[in-house]
Amino acid sequence: MFPKSPLWVLGGMLLMGSCRIPEPGSSRKEVPDLLQEARRQEAGEAGQAGRTHFLFPFSRDGIRREALVLTPGAVWEANPQSLSASSPLRIWVGMPFQIGDGAELSVETVRAGQPGGMIRMPLNPVHNRGDRQWHLLQMPFAPDTTLIRFRVSAGPSGDSTGDWVGLAPWLP
Repeated sequence: MFPKSPLWVLGGMLLMGSCRIPEPGSSRKEVPDLLQEARRQEAGEAGQAGRTHFLFPFSRDGIRREALVLTPGAVWEANPQSLSASSPLRIWVGMPFQIGDGAELSVETVRAGQPGGMIRMPLNPVHNRGDRQWHLLQMPFAPDTTLIRFRVSAGPSGDSTGDWVGLAPWLP
C-alpha cells in the first residue's frame, strides 16, 4: 500500500531515539513521542504482573520500528500533549506475527470526559497480505481532546494467539 523509499526506511531507523523536529530560526528541539510516553508509563508499572503492553521492536515488509505493543484486552491511554500529537494523530500500526485469526485496534478520543471519535482497524496478516506491512493510521481530533485511548481486541473467533498490535510514532 505504501511505496518503499529511502525516506520511509530512514524514518524507520530514526525511531529508536526521540523524535526531533527543527524549529525555524533555532536549534533542534527534542519533542516527546509515543515511545517516550510509553517508557514513562512503563517505569511507573515496573514489576507489575500481567501487563498487557510493552516496548518491542519488530519489522514489517523490511522496515524495522520500535513499537509500543498492546495485547488483547489492553487499554493504553495518553493525553495528546504527552504524545506531541497535533490533529490528525498519525501513528504506524502493525502486527509482528502471522498467526491466529488477527486482532482489532480501536482508537478513541475523549473530550470533557465524554467519548469522541473512534476508529476501528481490523488486522489479519494470516489471511490479508496487506496486513503484513506497517499501516499509517490518521485520526483527526478536536483541540479540546483530553485523552486518546488505544484498545486491542482478539480476532473474530476470539483466539488471542499472536494478537500483538504494535504502535510506532510517525515522523514527518
